[in-house]
Amino acid sequence: MAENNSDENKTEPASPRKRQDARRMGMFANSMDLTTAVLLIVGILSMAGLGATLVDSLLGFMHGWFVQLSSTKPLNDLILEQLPSAIEPVAWVVVGIAALAASATLTIGLWQSSLLFSPELLAFKWERLDIVQGFKRIFSADAMVGTVIGVFKLVIIGWASYHVLCTIATSAACWWRYPVQGLLPLGGEFVLRLGWTAAIPLLLLAAGDYAFKKWRFERNLMMSREEVRQEARSHDQAPELKARIRGIQRQRAMQRMMQAVPQASVVITNPTHVAVALRYAPGETTAPVVVAKGQRKIAERIKAIAAEHGVPIMEEPPLARAMFKVAQVGQEIPFEFYRAVAQILALLYRRRQGVPQAARAGSYA
Repeated sequence: MAENNSDENKTEPASPRKRQDARRMGMFANSMDLTTAVLLIVGILSMAGLGATLVDSLLGFMHGWFVQLSSTKPLNDLILEQLPSAIEPVAWVVVGIAALAASATLTIGLWQSSLLFSPELLAFKWERLDIVQGFKRIFSADAMVGTVIGVFKLVIIGWASYHVLCTIATSAACWWRYPVQGLLPLGGEFVLRLGWTAAIPLLLLAAGDYAFKKWRFERNLMMSREEVRQEARSHDQAPELKARIRGIQRQRAMQRMMQAVPQASVVITNPTHVAVALRYAPGETTAPVVVAKGQRKIAERIKAIAAEHGVPIMEEPPLARAMFKVAQVGQEIPFEFYRAVAQILALLYRRRQGVPQAARAGSYA
């Protein structure tokens, strides 16, 4: 089976069903460098198109400011008069550039994801807070390769930008010959030149990065012939057979759940309609884990197994009902139940140690 699942045996293209599952999980080829390159180019084009308006606004403000300085008005009055006329055109230009940049970012993101919206990506997952797994991702082979590629990009773009800056610095000695109103357009020209020098190599590198990630994504989706056959069999199964398989799976899940009840630390009940079995093992888990839950007949069976194996049973109707609705078997209890469950576990510990009971566990709220 290990050979069948190896990359060498994955020779078949991904089926539509597997592609659909990948989209549902939020998986697609994505290049942040491509988004950055497109955003930079849109910014440069926006500056080229709206830069003249910005320069004219600044020159008009400077002219009006110097003319007004010759008057006898107080400086504070001059600032209050001139500032709105200077800020308004500049603000419109800035808002226009920001709107174009936001539209470009949204467009390239939707293009890469093929208009994908996956609620799976928004769901909270405890494993994302795992520090060990986080360090493994940081120091993984993919992360190291990404770091090397990032340094290579920085060297290429830095080398190209350095030559432009040298040219600008060489010509700076002649700037004193230009009139004041000519310095702003000249500065804008140099900024655009420097921007294109960085944007073009970045766009080429980003296109290569996206092509590589697209190829790797398609390769990871490929299937072995055995996987194709298994998917075909599962797709062609009769509804009666599928229902039987689901029934067997539920039965086995129920058996596993009942087998875990003797290892529970406590069973919290409604008392007759709901039962939730929790296991807390310090050092193994950070919070109590739900090993079994059920209502009516299943709850009675959980309580019977717990009583047979000496597992404490606590009647806490509000807590039992709330955990039955929210908590999932095999997962840690949600954060909002920590306090109430901790009080119950502490109460049981005091009972085992022979300490007099001080108070009831209290509400889960």
